[in-house]
Amino acid sequence: KIGQLQYVEIITLPVGIFYLLRQYNKKTILLVVWLILYPIPAALTAPSHALRAIIGSVLFPIFSAYGTIKIIKNFRINRKLSESIIIISTIISIIVFSQLYFYEYPQYSHKTWSRDLVEAINYAKNSRYSCVIMSYQQYIPLYILILFYTQYPPHKYHLLSSVNTELVSWQIDKYKLIYLSNLENIEETCLFIARPKEVKLISDKGYKVKLLHLIGDAQNDKISYKIIELSSIKMNN
Repeated sequence: KIGQLQYVEIITLPVGIFYLLRQYNKKTILLVVWLILYPIPAALTAPSHALRAIIGSVLFPIFSAYGTIKIIKNFRINRKLSESIIIISTIISIIVFSQLYFYEYPQYSHKTWSRDLVEAINYAKNSRYSCVIMSYQQYIPLYILILFYTQYPPHKYHLLSSVNTELVSWQIDKYKLIYLSNLENIEETCLFIARPKEVKLISDKGYKVKLLHLIGDAQNDKISYKIIELSSIKMNN
Protein backbone atom coordinates (compact mmCIF):
# COMPACT_ATOMS: atom_id res chain seq x y z
CA LYS A 1 0.00 0.00 0.00
CA ILE A 2 3.02 2.27 0.01
CA GLY A 3 6.01 2.47 -2.26
CA GLN A 4 9.60 3.43 -1.58
CA LEU A 5 9.04 7.19 -1.87
CA GLN A 6 7.08 9.74 0.12
CA TYR A 7 3.88 11.10 -1.40
CA VAL A 8 5.25 14.65 -1.58
CA GLU A 9 7.96 13.41 -3.94
CA ILE A 10 5.37 13.00 -6.67
CA ILE A 11 6.02 16.73 -7.21
CA THR A 12 9.68 17.18 -6.31
CA LEU A 13 11.01 14.06 -8.06
CA PRO A 14 9.92 14.82 -11.66
CA VAL A 15 10.93 18.46 -11.20
CA GLY A 16 14.40 17.41 -10.09
CA ILE A 17 14.80 14.94 -12.97
CA PHE A 18 13.59 17.56 -15.47
CA TYR A 19 16.08 20.21 -14.43
CA LEU A 20 18.99 17.77 -14.17
CA LEU A 21 18.32 16.50 -17.69
CA ARG A 22 17.94 20.05 -18.89
CA GLN A 23 21.40 21.07 -17.67
CA TYR A 24 23.03 17.88 -18.91
CA ASN A 25 26.79 18.18 -18.35
CA LYS A 26 29.74 16.30 -16.88
CA LYS A 27 28.47 16.88 -13.34
CA THR A 28 25.10 15.28 -13.97
CA ILE A 29 26.13 12.49 -16.34
CA LEU A 30 26.72 10.05 -13.46
CA LEU A 31 23.20 10.56 -12.13
CA VAL A 32 21.67 10.19 -15.59
CA VAL A 33 23.59 6.98 -16.32
CA TRP A 34 22.66 5.70 -12.84
CA LEU A 35 18.98 6.42 -13.53
CA ILE A 36 19.11 4.57 -16.86
CA LEU A 37 21.08 1.53 -15.73
CA TYR A 38 19.80 0.78 -12.22
CA PRO A 39 16.47 -0.81 -13.33
CA ILE A 40 18.26 -3.42 -15.46
CA PRO A 41 19.58 -5.70 -12.66
CA ALA A 42 16.39 -5.02 -10.68
CA ALA A 43 14.31 -6.31 -13.60
CA LEU A 44 16.21 -9.61 -13.54
CA THR A 45 15.39 -10.41 -9.90
CA ALA A 46 12.26 -11.71 -8.18
CA PRO A 47 9.45 -9.13 -8.28
CA SER A 48 8.12 -9.88 -4.81
CA HIS A 49 10.55 -7.78 -2.77
CA ALA A 50 11.44 -4.10 -2.75
CA LEU A 51 15.13 -4.84 -2.14
CA ARG A 52 15.54 -5.23 -5.88
CA ALA A 53 15.30 -1.41 -6.12
CA ILE A 54 17.91 -0.74 -3.44
CA ILE A 55 20.50 0.41 -5.99
CA GLY A 56 18.27 3.37 -6.79
CA SER A 57 17.42 4.19 -3.17
CA VAL A 58 20.09 6.92 -2.96
CA LEU A 59 19.34 8.33 -6.40
CA PHE A 60 15.75 9.46 -5.86
CA PRO A 61 16.37 11.56 -2.72
CA ILE A 62 19.02 13.44 -4.72
CA PHE A 63 16.51 14.19 -7.47
CA SER A 64 13.83 15.14 -4.94
CA ALA A 65 16.17 17.45 -3.03
CA TYR A 66 17.23 19.15 -6.25
CA GLY A 67 13.60 19.47 -7.32
CA THR A 68 12.73 21.04 -3.97
CA ILE A 69 15.49 23.63 -4.38
CA LYS A 70 14.33 24.47 -7.91
CA ILE A 71 10.70 24.88 -6.80
CA ILE A 72 11.74 27.23 -3.98
CA LYS A 73 13.93 29.33 -6.31
CA ASN A 74 11.52 29.45 -9.26
CA PHE A 75 8.52 30.42 -7.16
CA ARG A 76 10.64 32.70 -5.00
CA ILE A 77 9.37 31.15 -1.81
CA ASN A 78 10.93 32.80 1.24
CA ARG A 79 12.96 30.77 3.68
CA LYS A 80 10.44 30.62 6.53
CA LEU A 81 7.60 29.53 4.25
CA SER A 82 9.71 26.91 2.49
CA GLU A 83 10.92 25.51 5.81
CA SER A 84 7.32 25.37 7.06
CA ILE A 85 6.17 23.51 3.92
CA ILE A 86 9.01 21.00 4.24
CA ILE A 87 8.33 20.41 7.95
CA ILE A 88 4.56 20.02 7.41
CA SER A 89 5.14 17.64 4.47
CA THR A 90 7.54 15.58 6.56
CA ILE A 91 5.09 15.37 9.47
CA ILE A 92 2.24 14.32 7.14
CA SER A 93 4.47 11.65 5.56
CA ILE A 94 5.43 10.31 9.00
CA ILE A 95 1.77 10.19 10.06
CA VAL A 96 0.71 8.36 6.88
CA PHE A 97 3.62 5.91 7.15
CA SER A 98 2.92 5.27 10.85
CA GLN A 99 -0.75 4.58 10.11
CA LEU A 100 0.16 2.07 7.41
CA TYR A 101 3.00 0.42 9.34
CA PHE A 102 1.63 0.23 12.86
CA TYR A 103 -2.07 -0.29 12.10
CA GLU A 104 -2.70 -1.65 8.60
CA TYR A 105 0.45 -3.74 8.09
CA PRO A 106 -0.21 -6.03 11.09
CA GLN A 107 -3.71 -6.70 9.70
CA TYR A 108 -2.47 -8.34 6.50
CA SER A 109 0.97 -9.59 7.58
CA HIS A 110 -0.23 -11.71 10.50
CA LYS A 111 -0.36 -14.82 8.31
CA THR A 112 3.42 -14.68 7.93
CA TRP A 113 4.24 -13.70 11.51
CA SER A 114 1.48 -15.95 12.78
CA ARG A 115 0.82 -16.53 16.46
CA ASP A 116 -0.38 -19.98 15.40
CA LEU A 117 3.08 -20.68 14.03
CA VAL A 118 4.59 -19.48 17.31
CA GLU A 119 2.38 -21.95 19.17
CA ALA A 120 3.35 -24.75 16.80
CA ILE A 121 7.07 -24.12 17.14
CA ASN A 122 6.81 -23.80 20.91
CA TYR A 123 4.95 -27.11 21.01
CA ALA A 124 7.74 -28.72 19.01
CA LYS A 125 10.41 -27.03 21.09
CA ASN A 126 9.00 -28.50 24.31
CA SER A 127 8.23 -31.93 22.87
CA ARG A 128 10.23 -35.10 23.34
CA TYR A 129 10.85 -35.50 19.63
CA SER A 130 14.39 -35.11 18.31
CA CYS A 131 13.14 -34.62 14.76
CA VAL A 132 10.72 -31.84 13.77
CA ILE A 133 9.69 -31.43 10.14
CA MET A 134 7.89 -28.69 8.25
CA SER A 135 7.35 -28.25 4.54
CA TYR A 136 8.52 -25.29 2.54
CA GLN A 137 5.84 -22.67 1.95
CA GLN A 138 6.01 -20.27 -0.96
CA TYR A 139 6.85 -16.66 -0.01
CA ILE A 140 7.10 -17.53 3.71
CA PRO A 141 10.71 -17.69 5.03
CA LEU A 142 10.08 -20.48 7.51
CA TYR A 143 13.76 -21.01 8.27
CA ILE A 144 13.96 -17.41 9.53
CA LEU A 145 10.85 -17.86 11.67
CA ILE A 146 12.20 -21.08 13.16
CA LEU A 147 15.46 -19.38 14.08
CA PHE A 148 13.57 -16.38 15.49
CA TYR A 149 10.95 -18.22 17.52
CA THR A 150 13.40 -20.78 18.92
CA GLN A 151 15.76 -17.92 19.82
CA TYR A 152 18.62 -19.67 18.09
CA PRO A 153 21.88 -17.80 18.91
CA PRO A 154 22.93 -15.71 15.88
CA HIS A 155 26.63 -16.30 16.47
CA LYS A 156 26.07 -20.06 16.29
CA TYR A 157 24.12 -19.74 13.07
CA HIS A 158 26.82 -17.60 11.48
CA LEU A 159 29.34 -20.32 12.17
CA LEU A 160 27.30 -22.77 10.10
CA SER A 161 28.75 -21.80 6.75
CA SER A 162 27.37 -24.98 5.19
CA VAL A 163 23.72 -23.98 5.80
CA ASN A 164 21.99 -23.36 2.48
CA THR A 165 18.34 -22.35 2.45
CA GLU A 166 18.00 -22.92 -1.29
CA LEU A 167 18.70 -26.66 -1.27
CA VAL A 168 16.16 -29.47 -1.34
CA SER A 169 16.15 -29.51 2.44
CA TRP A 170 17.29 -27.30 5.30
CA GLN A 171 18.14 -28.53 8.77
CA ILE A 172 19.43 -27.05 11.97
CA ASP A 173 19.43 -28.92 15.25
CA LYS A 174 16.21 -30.96 15.31
CA TYR A 175 14.30 -28.76 12.85
CA LYS A 176 14.11 -29.68 9.20
CA LEU A 177 12.42 -28.08 6.19
CA ILE A 178 11.69 -30.21 3.16
CA TYR A 179 9.53 -30.29 0.06
CA LEU A 180 6.76 -32.86 0.44
CA SER A 181 7.81 -34.39 -2.87
CA ASN A 182 11.09 -35.29 -1.15
CA LEU A 183 9.52 -36.80 1.95
CA GLU A 184 11.22 -40.16 1.65
CA ASN A 185 13.15 -42.55 3.85
CA ILE A 186 12.28 -41.09 7.24
CA GLU A 187 14.36 -43.24 9.57
CA GLU A 188 12.91 -42.15 12.90
CA THR A 189 9.66 -41.07 14.47
CA CYS A 190 9.30 -37.35 13.86
CA LEU A 191 6.99 -34.53 14.75
CA PHE A 192 5.48 -32.95 11.66
CA ILE A 193 3.97 -29.46 11.77
CA ALA A 194 1.58 -29.79 8.86
CA ARG A 195 -0.94 -27.56 7.22
CA PRO A 196 -4.34 -29.30 7.09
CA LYS A 197 -4.14 -30.21 3.39
CA GLU A 198 -0.69 -31.73 3.84
CA VAL A 199 -1.84 -34.52 6.16
CA LYS A 200 -3.56 -36.42 3.34
CA LEU A 201 -0.52 -35.99 1.09
CA ILE A 202 1.67 -37.50 3.79
CA SER A 203 -0.75 -40.38 4.34
CA ASP A 204 -0.87 -41.03 0.60
CA LYS A 205 2.87 -41.59 0.67
CA GLY A 206 2.24 -44.55 2.96
CA TYR A 207 3.39 -43.08 6.25
CA LYS A 208 1.59 -43.79 9.48
CA VAL A 209 0.40 -40.55 11.06
CA LYS A 210 -0.98 -39.85 14.50
CA LEU A 211 -2.73 -36.56 15.30
CA LEU A 212 -1.28 -34.97 18.44
CA HIS A 213 -2.48 -31.39 18.51
CA LEU A 214 -4.60 -28.89 16.58
CA ILE A 215 -3.69 -25.23 16.30
CA GLY A 216 -6.27 -22.67 15.27
CA ASP A 217 -10.01 -22.24 15.71
CA ALA A 218 -11.36 -25.79 15.70
CA GLN A 219 -14.93 -24.72 16.50
CA ASN A 220 -15.17 -22.63 13.33
CA ASP A 221 -13.19 -25.14 11.27
CA LYS A 222 -10.25 -22.77 10.84
CA ILE A 223 -7.29 -24.97 11.63
CA SER A 224 -3.90 -23.44 10.82
CA TYR A 225 -1.70 -26.41 11.67
CA LYS A 226 -2.06 -30.05 12.56
CA ILE A 227 0.80 -31.39 14.63
CA ILE A 228 1.19 -35.07 13.86
CA GLU A 229 3.52 -37.88 14.71
CA LEU A 230 5.12 -39.25 11.56
CA SER A 231 6.12 -42.85 12.01
CA SER A 232 9.21 -44.23 10.36
CA ILE A 233 7.26 -47.46 9.72
CA LYS A 234 5.09 -47.23 6.63
CA MET A 235 1.56 -48.61 6.57
CA ASN A 236 2.26 -50.94 3.68
CA ASN A 237 5.20 -52.63 5.35
